Amino acid sequence: MNSNKDPRYLSLKYLIKKGDITTFKEIFDHIPYTVVAHDLHTNNNRMKKMIANPGLFHLGEVYQMAELIGYDPKKFALFVFKEVDELRKANQG
Repeated sequence: MNSNKDPRYLSLKYLIKKGDITTFKEIFDHIPYTVVAHDLHTNNNRMKKMIANPGLFHLGEVYQMAELIGYDPKKFALFVFKEVDELRKANQG
C-alpha cells in the first residue's frame, strides 16, 4: 500500500472504531472524496455516485478502502453493506 497515503485515513480508523462515524457518508466529513477517488483510481463523478449509493462499490474497492483506512476489511464491508441495506429499505417503503 502507498506509504504516502493521506494521514486522515488513520483518524478515520479510530473514529469508526469509537463509533463517532456511524454512516459511510460521514467518512467524507473527515476526508475529501477527491482524495479517496484518487486513491481508489476512480473519477470524482463516480465517487460522488458511490457515496450517494454505496451499493455501486465493487467489492475490491471496499477492500481497498479498508486497507487505506487500516481497518479490518470484513468489518468495513459490513459497515458499508449496512448502509446499502438501509437505503434499499428506505426506497422500498
